[in-house]
Amino acid sequence: MFDWQKSPAAALLRTSAASGRRADRTQRRQKRINLGLGADRDAAPAVVGSEAPADQDAALAHQLLEARKRHAGIEEHEVALRLAVAEPQAGELARDARAAGQHAAPAVAQENEKSEVSVQVFGSFVKTTTDDGIPQSASNSASVLASYRFFFAGNQGVEVNYGYSRNTQSYGLPTGSEGVEANQHEFSAAYVYRRHLGGITPFVEAGVGALVFSPTSSSMLGATEQARAAFVYGAGADFKLVSRAFVRAEYRGLVYDSPTFGLSPALGPDRVTNRAEPSIGFGYRF
Repeated sequence: MFDWQKSPAAALLRTSAASGRRADRTQRRQKRINLGLGADRDAAPAVVGSEAPADQDAALAHQLLEARKRHAGIEEHEVALRLAVAEPQAGELARDARAAGQHAAPAVAQENEKSEVSVQVFGSFVKTTTDDGIPQSASNSASVLASYRFFFAGNQGVEVNYGYSRNTQSYGLPTGSEGVEANQHEFSAAYVYRRHLGGITPFVEAGVGALVFSPTSSSMLGATEQARAAFVYGAGADFKLVSRAFVRAEYRGLVYDSPTFGLSPALGPDRVTNRAEPSIGFGYRF
């Protein structure tokens, strides 16, 4: 008689059923494992619980280790990015600070340099004047001027000048034109106001002085030395060459009574005239 319970087919069915029951029990024993990222962006997983077999524990431990490595890699990448952004910013700040210091240093140095000396070449151009029908003029000439300036309060200072020139004073008399050749010495002092504008320093000045006219041996007989008070005004600019040296371009003017050399009855009365002195030269600050 054939026994079904002992047949190979029945044994195969019993083995399949037992496997199914074991798998079902394993699934029920396992609890949830959270490997996602939390709200705080922490990639480290949190295990709620597990009763898995040993081989599954090893797999889970491997997954946890990989997740921690990824989390550490993300943090290192973020730190590297922050450093990469911070380094250019720090470099830019340092460069800006150095540039500001380089621009500020010359201005501070100029403010601290209170003295200036200069030598200039100027042209002497005297205005022609007429009084009582007698015109008076002077020949144009090249001259030289030396100056010293001292700044007592930042941009405010004083200067003293010495200038030398030679020309011929001419008078149109009824009997004919007469001329007196004379050496001329200027002694003057003035108030100066300047303003630093980068490599250019414009300035204005006003003051008083004296002009001394000394006839030469070839002058009109009886002509004597004569001094005249003068009002001095001017404006110009200094152009920086190197740290302390500069080029000075300036216009000066002197208003004074024209000389008569002690011969006023013959040469006419004193008359007011103006001498223009455009100049250029070199200077040094210290």
